[in-house]
Amino acid sequence: MYFLKNISSKIKSKYIIVLFFLCFSTFCIEAQNNNELIYPLDNNSISSEQGVVPSDNGLYMETPSNITQEVVYNPETGNYEVHYKLGDREYRAPDVMTFEQYMKYNEKRALHNYFKSKTTASRQTGGD
Repeated sequence: MYFLKNISSKIKSKYIIVLFFLCFSTFCIEAQNNNELIYPLDNNSISSEQGVVPSDNGLYMETPSNITQEVVYNPETGNYEVHYKLGDREYRAPDVMTFEQYMKYNEKRALHNYFKSKTTASRQTGGD
């Protein structure tokens, strides 16, 4: 640090502190730009891998009864839109599906509901 030879010790320490904070803040900014989580959380959207079927993982709680999904056909675009509502208000952007995606979604939902009803009936009767 040749340029610091003729400067007093108080000013030297200030320069060192400023340099340290500049380096540290650059490191922090770089760390914040990485938006990927090590263990990503599922956002329960239709477009996610799990789709309709909720996770059995204890980390994900059941959806509260006041949160609903409503599928609406949009004739202008020819797509199906899944609107997420909390009471009467939408709380997130709708998921958009083509006809083929909607048919897959509907099939998964029907199978999940069928097996869920069979499991519930089996538990109530003592099950075989």
